[in-house]
Amino acid sequence: MNVDNDVLDLISTGQDNDALELHKQRTGADHAEASAHIQAAKQLTHEIVANDPAVEEIDALLRDRRKIEAIKVARNAYQIGLKEAKELIEERQLSLGLRTPSAGFSLFGFFKKSA
Repeated sequence: MNVDNDVLDLISTGQDNDALELHKQRTGADHAEASAHIQAAKQLTHEIVANDPAVEEIDALLRDRRKIEAIKVARNAYQIGLKEAKELIEERQLSLGLRTPSAGFSLFGFFKKSA
């Protein structure tokens, strides 16, 4: 399964149909194959987030309105820069319903730790 970041971004914002169409377009997969890939990506993303202790800490901080501390945790946990951490935290706030959408970003994929 090869699901690119644009498709993952659509999945993370609940745009499954758009993700499916984009994946079909980019890979040439038929509907059934693309649908299976999208479902697998959704499950994998859910499992990564559910089993990541940093996500639990970040979520708790965000629920307590401690965004700056959440950014610090993200920077340390994922070894990313300030800008990336800020965007990541804003994406997580959005996924938790703690902020409204703004145009043009989705970095949910950063919650996956690099090998």
